Amino acid sequence: MPETRRQRNQADPTQRWRQFLGRPHALRRGLAGLGAAALLAPAGSFGSITPVHGLPSDDRAAVNVSPDATASVNGRVRVVAYHNNTLYIGGAFTTASYQGKTYQRHHVAAINATTGKLLAWNPRANGDVKALAVDKASNKVYIGGDFSKVGGKSRVRLARVNGHRKGSVNRHWSHSANKQVRALTVANGRVYAGGLFTKIDDKPRQELAAFSLATGGLGSKWKPSAVGGMVHAIAAKKKRVYIGGEADRLNGRSQFGKLGAVNPHNGSTISAFSSHVSYRVFQIAVGKHGVYAAADGKGGHLRAFHFDGGNRWDLTADGAFEAVTIYQHRLYVGGHFDHICDTNRVGSHGDCLDGQVQRKKLALVGFGAGVQSWAPQANSVVGVVSLAHNIPRGLVAAGGDFTAFSFGQDPQPHVAQFSS
Repeated sequence: MPETRRQRNQADPTQRWRQFLGRPHALRRGLAGLGAAALLAPAGSFGSITPVHGLPSDDRAAVNVSPDATASVNGRVRVVAYHNNTLYIGGAFTTASYQGKTYQRHHVAAINATTGKLLAWNPRANGDVKALAVDKASNKVYIGGDFSKVGGKSRVRLARVNGHRKGSVNRHWSHSANKQVRALTVANGRVYAGGLFTKIDDKPRQELAAFSLATGGLGSKWKPSAVGGMVHAIAAKKKRVYIGGEADRLNGRSQFGKLGAVNPHNGSTISAFSSHVSYRVFQIAVGKHGVYAAADGKGGHLRAFHFDGGNRWDLTADGAFEAVTIYQHRLYVGGHFDHICDTNRVGSHGDCLDGQVQRKKLALVGFGAGVQSWAPQANSVVGVVSLAHNIPRGLVAAGGDFTAFSFGQDPQPHVAQFSS
């Protein structure tokens, strides 16, 4: 029988050392035991575990540094989302692989989060799926992107499919967007959508729209507008819907930059949140302590804001941050970067000017901006473009262009799951 990844990790001291580096408690104990000799080591000797900005007070163990052995796909995964024991993925892929066998999976697929097995769920979109959200109450999955058919039925850039069995298309939910749909989220009895569209069902909707979960209809009251570029991210809470992307005018106002907030029921601008972000925002996470945005700019920026939009901190890298999710009181982040900078000073090409720590495409950051030891080290240029977490099962998932981790030693193409 072929050796499993877990068996390799148990047998290989190098893998065990990587796992050790992924656990901050063990890291602290290990460093304490190294004594004065470690303190006198040359700069860079412990470069892979050097904390930036200091460790946060909450330093509990992270998920494993090596990904689980799960199904994988043959192209970029643009979005990942969990519901119960299922990991849903969408992207540019056309086939999926599991235990040496290849299966047709056109742009959407589902994986058993416990076993890693590819599920029979197969809605079959004929174009890129760039957004995906699950209505957990009804087990319906909403997808958006650039497709025109799903399951052989006409569905232009928007569709609702069943979240179980083979993922049949829901015949009672049929809407269309005239341009790309890039963001979807479910909250407040609605499905919120964002992208580059200007019409939904031939009705004016400027890059933002909402649909009723109860009736399935296009909302007539929630009609905010975003102008100036693609809406990449929507994060909805009970009192606010946060919107980020390239658009620099929200409801006709430009003072909020490319990250703003609107009322979840009528779409009016929430003036109390004013972030003034001047570069693209790709993903938003909202926690008890504030709002977090994965963005580009010169180099790349992970921004933390108070709930009034005031800046808490700005962590800089040598490439864009594209994904962020909150799990275990810390931020898992992904993007194009290879290093996190010690300061916010970067060169003309985004390179760190005042020191750096290597974190290839993935990193773990505390709420105080402290970069943690967890470092899966993913390959590829584009890297990680989407992240999600599953609290009950202790999981974090990543999607993107990568094909391997641990500097190429751990193959896991385009979708990865890290367990506790």
